[in-house]
Amino acid sequence: MTLSVYTSMAIIAKYRFPYFLAELHLITRQIRQQFYQIYGNKLLLIIGMMFFNITAQAEIYLVTNNSDAGLNSFRQALVDANMEPGLDTIQFTISGTVVHLTTSAVMDINILPDINDSLLILGNHNTLVASVTGRFFQINSACEIYSLTFDGGQAVATGGAVRTAGAPVCSFTNCTFLNNSAPVSGGAIHSDGDLKLEECTFDNNTADIGGALFIRSYPASMLPLNELLVYNCTFTDNIVTSDGGAIYVDDSKLILKTSTFETTTGTFNQTIALKGTYSSVEILPTFAVMPPALLLIYHVV
Repeated sequence: MTLSVYTSMAIIAKYRFPYFLAELHLITRQIRQQFYQIYGNKLLLIIGMMFFNITAQAEIYLVTNNSDAGLNSFRQALVDANMEPGLDTIQFTISGTVVHLTTSAVMDINILPDINDSLLILGNHNTLVASVTGRFFQINSACEIYSLTFDGGQAVATGGAVRTAGAPVCSFTNCTFLNNSAPVSGGAIHSDGDLKLEECTFDNNTADIGGALFIRSYPASMLPLNELLVYNCTFTDNIVTSDGGAIYVDDSKLILKTSTFETTTGTFNQTIALKGTYSSVEILPTFAVMPPALLLIYHVV
């Protein structure tokens, strides 16, 4: 397949561009290997210097099976990516499979290793299922995740599926969060940093506050405040015992656009809870709720 074909695919397919970058990296690596076979070490050194700025800070780790651990598993890819500095990519080559996670990286806290370096995850419509107690992982660095489902995470405190610990911007695109729970905050995600969500689904997640999402700026006096951007997402049957049936915003800014809220349960049946002097909500003109009566924004004292 030629490079021009990859370029065309990147234009046609909405989410193809990240995959295109990953494949481009593989092509450059293959080119270096071919030059080495033909010309030997001296020319390889020259070619390596030419490609250094493109590839030295980026590695690609392929997930080729749905095993919990071992060679070419998602768990091993996370371990390897953490050891390589710079922006790396984890790409699932399998699609539509279920990865049953039966062991914990940190007992009862995180099932998978933390993400400690910049990372792009191309999930390819696979599902992670938690078979032990704990959230899936904590994110401590900039991270983008595409087309991955998180099912059944059980945090011991915050972030039923994922917790972001004050990292730079984290984003999830075309991801699904099902049946995750946290006894404190963020049934699906607890975020202490900027968070962007696009075309994601949140279904049947539970917490004390923030049935699906919880975001806070800490300390609140430190500007700029954290932002939660929610674009074209769906929230269904998320439940809290206190406030924020779908979303809880603590001294942060929430931006909503073209999203759907259905059957969220919380105090006064509010969909979104705001807390703190600095909390705010911006609803963009194309924002939609079905049915409209379900959007109740409540300021928590």
